[in-house]
Amino acid sequence: GAYIVYTAYDSTTSMAGVIMLYRISTYQATPLARADVAREPRIYGNNVVWVEGPVLAGQIKWYELGWIGDPTKEAREVAGPVPPAGEVAIGSDYIVWTQTLSGQDDVWAFDLINATRVQITHTTGIDETQPATSGPWITWQTQRQGATSISIEAVNPSTYETRSVALNEFFNMLPSIDGDLIAWESTATGNWEI
Repeated sequence: GAYIVYTAYDSTTSMAGVIMLYRISTYQATPLARADVAREPRIYGNNVVWVEGPVLAGQIKWYELGWIGDPTKEAREVAGPVPPAGEVAIGSDYIVWTQTLSGQDDVWAFDLINATRVQITHTTGIDETQPATSGPWITWQTQRQGATSISIEAVNPSTYETRSVALNEFFNMLPSIDGDLIAWESTATGNWEI
């Protein structure tokens, strides 16, 4: 769209910094939030999300661009720090992230339309990570704990429709979704390919 978000770190050796919003048309940079650990900013439409805090105490933060200039408005906490959250992504319908509890990673979502949190995955002995979202769909990578292969799954939480996108025969990682298309990295040919 019209904006880019990024983290302006205090130095090359620090995770402390400011989540910045850059408007492409005016070359104007606006600070949104400062944190001791600020990472993974993402934007979709008028919503910005990021991970704040260390890995073992990460929080998902959400800021609406309409709040700029209003000193009474601060970023909302969506998830974490207990249990810790990370790997955030955002689309038109959902904010998605990975949440770790008792050594297992699961995918969670915040429904932007209904303002509710939804647990997307909860499969014992399987880590679901690296979520991505577009429209009503959420996709992620899934790996049985101790396994050497990774698959890609997808779900439409509003209809419970699911898809097994790539099977557990290879490393299938880092899915990205836009509309009806899902792309990912795979070793299916013996080399890393998209």
